[in-house]
Amino acid sequence: MLKTVTVPAAAVALLLLVPACGPGDGEETTGSQGGTVTIVQPEAVAGWLSVDTPGPVIAMQADENGAHLLGGSGLLLFWSRETGVWNPAWIQDAEDAFDLALLAGEPVLLTPQEAIIVSEGQTRIIPFQTTSPSLDMASSDGDLLVLFQDGSVLLNPQTDSLQSFQPGEVLPRGGLISAGQDWAWINTDGTLALLDSRVGLYRTEDLPDGVTVLAHDGQDFYAGDGCTVYLRTAPGEWASHGPGSLHQSALVMSETGIHSLPGGAPLAGHFSERPRQICASGSSPIWLLTDQGLSVWSRLDQVETRLPDYDLARIELSLAGQTGAQPPAGATGVAASGVAVSGVFRIYESVSSRPDPFTEFPAARRDLRRALGDLSIEELHLVGITLDPSGGDQAMVEDANGVAYILQEGTVLANNTHIAEITSNEVIVVQEVTVGSAMQDGTTTSIPTIYSMRLHEEGGI
Repeated sequence: MLKTVTVPAAAVALLLLVPACGPGDGEETTGSQGGTVTIVQPEAVAGWLSVDTPGPVIAMQADENGAHLLGGSGLLLFWSRETGVWNPAWIQDAEDAFDLALLAGEPVLLTPQEAIIVSEGQTRIIPFQTTSPSLDMASSDGDLLVLFQDGSVLLNPQTDSLQSFQPGEVLPRGGLISAGQDWAWINTDGTLALLDSRVGLYRTEDLPDGVTVLAHDGQDFYAGDGCTVYLRTAPGEWASHGPGSLHQSALVMSETGIHSLPGGAPLAGHFSERPRQICASGSSPIWLLTDQGLSVWSRLDQVETRLPDYDLARIELSLAGQTGAQPPAGATGVAASGVAVSGVFRIYESVSSRPDPFTEFPAARRDLRRALGDLSIEELHLVGITLDPSGGDQAMVEDANGVAYILQEGTVLANNTHIAEITSNEVIVVQEVTVGSAMQDGTTTSIPTIYSMRLHEEGGI
């Protein structure tokens, strides 16, 4: 979408003389003839985008640094706000992990019998000394609270200053949130449970009928039944705040879109499905977790909507309990070589100085590696191809510096380019140019351009 601007004909020549470093979007400048020229800039296009995730998404949390996503079998992914790219943060067989929280920016996974704190790929497992399975988890200002099915509560199980509470006889239903100096959740009898952990004071209050969600905006309590949002006006007293579906993140979905409490202009447009979780940090992006998958409201260039193929392959291998060489630290998306795989045969160009290009890359060149997402197809030269009848065909390419990289079918390169197919002597590359706007209905059009990289000579081992 472009801003409509009318420029007098006499000012056209002046417009051509305005330097590129002049005023920004919508700013005006006055020429020597006294005419005014408005510099036209396109507005950022935002809309709902579908994120292609490797399997089901269980939970998600966002903060000022980005967003963490918990998938099946203990898969943890991190989206960086700085780069807009997804990367695996942790992979381990933890199929029973069902909740995710952020504690001082570090993700914490909850299983029925333990909490798992993940920091820079390292984990700290905290077993619970109780026979009751955990039910819910929440964090606030460096504190972590775990709620159990029998109604007991653990505060900061990750520290030596662990506190244990047995609030009452009524069992909790869930919906644990932090609320200023209190922690709150919904009981099975439909009451609101409040715990002041500083003094161990536990109390209950009435809730409107049918309430399933609690939220706190830093000042007030809100409750929702899926259709109406209620505001707590006094202990045990609630008033209708407006229509919409409330979420624990203090965001409301209504017919006009998604907005924050207590209301105001929409942060995102209307979404056709009812999500089971909405999370955000700031006004963008807005993440929606539905039964169909993950969607995000963002600029078209803000969020990577599919993971690089190598990261997906590394995730799948790790979840299957296999091992292999790992890429060097900081070389995201770069595959290491030298892993023997049964059933593999290789085809490569004859290079006298390096008869087998699939051996380990020289250390001096490893230091020059870049992420695959930063490489354009025009700067790559095809060196060799590895074919595997069981799947996982690979191609080796080099850049102008002689640095080698491994490509697989689905590998994503710069400029929205990906590897479509690998044959015995050719690599088919497709570049997709997306046109259209996802603002209204999520519809875009992709125009593909096909490239081919071929081997000039073939040999085998």
